[in-house]
Amino acid sequence: MDPPHIIPLAEQALALLQELEPLTGHDKYVFPSARCQSRPLPDNGVRTALRSLGDDNQTMTAHGFRAMARTLFDHDTRQI
Repeated sequence: MDPPHIIPLAEQALALLQELEPLTGHDKYVFPSARCQSRPLPDNGVRTALRSLGDDNQTMTAHGFRAMARTLFDHDTRQI
């Protein structure tokens, strides 16, 4: 078995995660599974959440949501 591939976070990302800590608590995952807090949100979780909010595949996809979040994150960290 290969050793885990660990990449340290940039200082800006760490600062943002620390800012989120009051909302997420001290749990292992920022986005835990709704069924089991000791597991991460499943791959299908974002898609399911988007559908429950009323978005369909033509409005928003999980990949599109991730890309949008990445763009917003990049924008926010450039201001730090």
